[in-house]
Amino acid sequence: MDPALLHATLGLVALHRDILICREQSADSLYHKGQTIHAINNRFLSGDQLTNDENLGVIALLIKFEVNSLAAIDFHCLYSEKTALI
Repeated sequence: MDPALLHATLGLVALHRDILICREQSADSLYHKGQTIHAINNRFLSGDQLTNDENLGVIALLIKFEVNSLAAIDFHCLYSEKTALI
């Protein structure tokens, strides 16, 4: 299995777990995101197989990670405001 795709998937799963238990991004999710970026960056710098299914999947998962991170921030802010009003 492609290491970048594996780390992207594990990072997204860890982020989903963080969102479900209402906590900030964990070290696990950030570690896997960093490993994903490192792996895909090395691949792009080497120039090998820039356009293949694995790379497209990794980029799609990184985009999903960022969208979910922003949604989690909004959710935490909204949740904090609601609990402050109670």
